[in-house]
Amino acid sequence: QIELYRDGRPIQTGQVPVLAVKGETFRAVRGELRLKGALPAGQYYLKAQVTDRAISPPGSAASWIDFNVVD
Repeated sequence: QIELYRDGRPIQTGQVPVLAVKGETFRAVRGELRLKGALPAGQYYLKAQVTDRAISPPGSAASWIDFNVVD
């Protein structure tokens, strides 16, 4: 799942597909989040989170990046 935050609140979310990698036991995640129009100037955070439900108990990992939109 991908979430875009502004002012501490999620403003947009999206799902990404999980891809099987031929000949490997791991999976890759690849995707994009298409913005719904222009973003006003400000500070934003983008969070990408994955959950592996094939293991017990399920495990999760998340990564964040911040960026600024300027006029």
